Amino acid sequence: MPPRESDIQAFLKKKRKEHAAEFLENSLLKSAAVQSDKLTGSPEWDRFLERLQPLLDDAKSQKAYWLGLYGDAFDELNRGMRQAKYLEYRAVEETLERVMTLPKEIVKEYHDARAGG
Repeated sequence: MPPRESDIQAFLKKKRKEHAAEFLENSLLKSAAVQSDKLTGSPEWDRFLERLQPLLDDAKSQKAYWLGLYGDAFDELNRGMRQAKYLEYRAVEETLERVMTLPKEIVKEYHDARAGG
């Protein structure tokens, strides 16, 4: 007999909690190389970007993972769940990409304001 939907949901909820705890633990320990075009030259902002980079890398990885699972979905319920996860990680990726452009913009505006004032 196949598992009931409630069993699947309980299993997925447990796995999400485990993944979230593991991810938080690992992301605090990790920092990653940031694309040079995003670096600001400010140690504080560059450290901020280094802390965000692993989150971005994970979002990209998870997005690809869920997209791959979407193609293997065996029914409409699974397709919907996998599509939702894919869209969630795509939104996280897009948000982090935008957030990572802000420090350089802020530093540039600050320097421009000081030079003009």
